[in-house]
Amino acid sequence: PFIIQHPHSPVASTYKDLAKAVVSEVAKIKYSPQTFRITYDEEAHLMRVSDAADDDKAVTPAALRRDCRCAACVEELTGRQILMPQSVSEDVKPVIMKPCGNYAVSVSWSDGHQSLYPYKQIRRLLEENKETDAVGQEEEEVVLS
Repeated sequence: PFIIQHPHSPVASTYKDLAKAVVSEVAKIKYSPQTFRITYDEEAHLMRVSDAADDDKAVTPAALRRDCRCAACVEELTGRQILMPQSVSEDVKPVIMKPCGNYAVSVSWSDGHQSLYPYKQIRRLLEENKETDAVGQEEEEVVLS
């Protein structure tokens, strides 16, 4: 009640600063590289993704490479994909991966390309793959019946 009645008071200013700090810290925790981890499993040839919000998931390096949204892969003004998906080899693999701030991972690929993947984009790709896998499993069940 006091803050509502006196929004420009020093006490209100202190509460606003405190609220901003809490929001900032929550964002750091939610999107920090420590809670979102992506590694390359060379033996299985999979990108392993672990996220505090979900179980560990995986995507092929080629699928992640094909999902690159940089200006060389996607037309900036229209969003039309320039990269021909079939031009990405199934053997492509990450050479160097490193976090970029608290929101993305930078990947240098074996085909010489450089990509930047916001964590939100990787989560979306994993969800799309999960839905595709579920449809594939349903089709298999129908065939096996």
